[in-house]
Amino acid sequence: NKQFIVWKHGLNWECREELSALGKAHEKHIPDRYLNLSPALLEALFETLMLGDGTHVQRTGHQDFLSFYTSSTRLADQMQELAQKIGRRATIHPQFSAGRQMCFKNGTYTLSHDMLCVGILEKTRVQCNKLFSDIVPYQDTAYCFETPYHTVLVRRNGRAVWCGNCSNRSLRMAMAI
Repeated sequence: NKQFIVWKHGLNWECREELSALGKAHEKHIPDRYLNLSPALLEALFETLMLGDGTHVQRTGHQDFLSFYTSSTRLADQMQELAQKIGRRATIHPQFSAGRQMCFKNGTYTLSHDMLCVGILEKTRVQCNKLFSDIVPYQDTAYCFETPYHTVLVRRNGRAVWCGNCSNRSLRMAMAI
């Protein structure tokens, strides 16, 4: 198990600028252009990020569980997007609050920002235990948008699911009823 330290003085100016633009711990992010790479490169990006701030828990009789930790809300959101794009399912939840003391291999530190955990599985289906539906009185304009593939990624409470969205045809049919 090797550890690498990258000294910014050994990098060319363009590389230093790009790395500096990624922000400090609570501001870290993946540049948007990297989230639109080919599936093979997205998988490599995911694996590399997991080597840095991830853990892999092997569970006997269950699917392995991956966790990615960050204090950057933006990076947590992007890891969830990245996981979706490579066929995994990810949820985001708060792990530790700012002010908590944490012990790491290289010492004890006090967290200056909240710590988020991105939990990642390879399940292809999500189990929904508490679904309910209801007709709610609504007296305002309702909007419907259409995407080229009639799908939209919906995120709520740290969970993400792909949903079908309505089209003009569906809307016209609903108005005719």
